Amino acid sequence: MVTQMALEIAPALETTFQEADRSEGRLDVNALRAKLVAVMTDLPADTPELRKGNFALVGALDFQHRVLHADPVWEMHWQPLSTAVDAEGNARHSPEARVVDDEIVGHWSARAEAAHHPVLRSRYADLAWELPRFRHRELKLRPDVTRARTAIDGYLDSVERSLTADDFDAWNDIGRALELATTINDAARMERAKRVLLWFLADCEARDPRYAFWRFDDIAWSQSRALKLNDDDRATIVAALERQLGSRSKLEDPTLFDPHVARDAADRLGRWRDLAGEQGEARRAAHVAGRAFEAAAGLASGLTAITWLGDQAARYRQLGDQESVARVERAIRERADAARGEMKRFSVPLSVTSEEVSAWADQVAGETLDEGLRNFAGAGLIGQSSSESAVLKIAELAPLSAHIPISIMGDDGFTRAVIGSVKDDLDGRTVHHAAQLLSQKGPFLNVAWKKLQERHGADLNKLCEWLARNQFFPVARLRFVREGLAAWLAGDMLKAVHVMVPHAEAALRDVLAALGGGVTRPDTSGGGFHVVLLGDVLNHERFKAHVPEDVRFHFKVLYQDPRGLNVRNELAHGLAAFELFGLGLANLVVHSIILIGTFRVQRDSAHEDNPTPN
Repeated sequence: MVTQMALEIAPALETTFQEADRSEGRLDVNALRAKLVAVMTDLPADTPELRKGNFALVGALDFQHRVLHADPVWEMHWQPLSTAVDAEGNARHSPEARVVDDEIVGHWSARAEAAHHPVLRSRYADLAWELPRFRHRELKLRPDVTRARTAIDGYLDSVERSLTADDFDAWNDIGRALELATTINDAARMERAKRVLLWFLADCEARDPRYAFWRFDDIAWSQSRALKLNDDDRATIVAALERQLGSRSKLEDPTLFDPHVARDAADRLGRWRDLAGEQGEARRAAHVAGRAFEAAAGLASGLTAITWLGDQAARYRQLGDQESVARVERAIRERADAARGEMKRFSVPLSVTSEEVSAWADQVAGETLDEGLRNFAGAGLIGQSSSESAVLKIAELAPLSAHIPISIMGDDGFTRAVIGSVKDDLDGRTVHHAAQLLSQKGPFLNVAWKKLQERHGADLNKLCEWLARNQFFPVARLRFVREGLAAWLAGDMLKAVHVMVPHAEAALRDVLAALGGGVTRPDTSGGGFHVVLLGDVLNHERFKAHVPEDVRFHFKVLYQDPRGLNVRNELAHGLAAFELFGLGLANLVVHSIILIGTFRVQRDSAHEDNPTPN
């Protein structure tokens, strides 16, 4: 019995729809939707009844397969074409599933029953099945399993008769048919879907060796239980992936060579091989793809090459292939100079008058040397919240750059850190921006120090006397720090930085110890103890709880975070460029010493350790 399509539809829309439905060739749902929308544009003002009928006809073509939607909005297969957020922050979906009522579902059901073209028959039948399942609490109509069967048959008919718009639509239809057959536990239709899947694989490969094999594999892997794959089926799948790996990894055939596709094929092969207990074959496939990337890197520009090779080195390391890791690392070092040569320097002028700088330095200098040094410590501090606010503001002014990841490369060509978009990695962006701000502080700190010398006669002896009053600069440490400060004042920045940085770290470790935090760990090889490293100090719960967040953030950006200046680690591992050791960096290190010099750890009446920068 055919249900009557009682909704009111504009005649011109119905005519356009019927012309498509009676066609015998491929049917593109999106193209049909565009035609219907164009017809609607030319229609006179409609009524609420017409709007509802037109939505039932045209809106049904707006729903998108879940595989095409990055973040599902609704807990069902069908998803909206687009989503916008209004001024009040409410999400507006198009189409909106929650306006679908029993009358619209009944219309879809009737239209599926009456449709001639399997592409349209499956679309309306699927919606008539899925929406009542999604809105079962609001709709009186219950899901009709005959609609699911109609949709499955329509999807598979469309593929077998080559009636879909393209191969991607065909893969979507096969995947959805399998999903529906599994949902209703229809063994016969699951078996038919498997036959169509394997047939379409062979058909695509015969027509185009660059076919979308990943769609086939996604379906086969995710629906493997429903497909009830036997040994022959799995052998067919593995052989298809092996052919893709082989053809896409051969540099001799540039029409097919693609290391990215080869890696994808290898990764997919790996999971099938692992499932079969063939780990050696999985490793072999990974190495074939890796060699393809190495070959591609040899033809690429320096920056592209080291990006590819860095990723490949990580993959070899996961495989435990240290020989390949070493080979790739050599290639990275060989391409480092070329990569640096491809980089462009961008600079932005900073307009500050000498009068403004002088007035700022006067304010920093204060009335006494003690006040001036404390002001100096505060003047050079980079705060976390202000840096984060600046990042968000820049993102508003330059939204494109806010989405582009940032890669930090060392002089040796190896990536030190990768920073994501502002949305996905606000912390990384904040650290990176703070490092840029911090690198601009050096000249200003120099002016402020000159003013301290001028007003208070600040010199090496007075500075060391001031530091000596601080518990974190005992005599043994202060002897080293004095040498570093003397080198700074004498213009030997290389010595100044190398001498003072380790003792800034040691002083911060003593701060943690004074707070009651542990600062050693067992040495499993020698039987003694190691001191904890700076990252452990800055991230220790007691340090985080008692040291002001901006101060901790400042030290993290300057000394420890690879997304920041990372001075301690770059220096300790011999990775810092010689050009880095100038007056600007030395000023930042001296500032950090003075900043620590403001610290006091006091014990309150409740015996609670409580550091306060005085």
